[in-house]
Amino acid sequence: MTEPQPDHSRIVMMTTEQIRRAGMRALIQELGPVGFIRFMQQFSAGEGDYSTERHALLDGQNLDEIVARIRRSRQAKLSSPAPDVGPADVPDVGTNPKAFLIS
Repeated sequence: MTEPQPDHSRIVMMTTEQIRRAGMRALIQELGPVGFIRFMQQFSAGEGDYSTERHALLDGQNLDEIVARIRRSRQAKLSSPAPDVGPADVPDVGTNPKAFLIS
């Protein structure tokens, strides 16, 4: 048995706000309130002025200098010791792998 297909024709008549609210309701229905909040936390408008910050960081540097700086940064991360992580730092999920989803 196939699931009934939603009627997408009404979306054309919806305002942007109505579409946003319908999307939020769908996410809450599918993910639950906690899952919805965790999903929404992945997105933010950010802060600051990207263009101004980019110019402050990169003006006066050519591509070779930028690539060299990235490589040095990556190498420094690879050569630094890993933090100590013990069993107490790993959550016990028992037989429920979904436990990671609600932590």
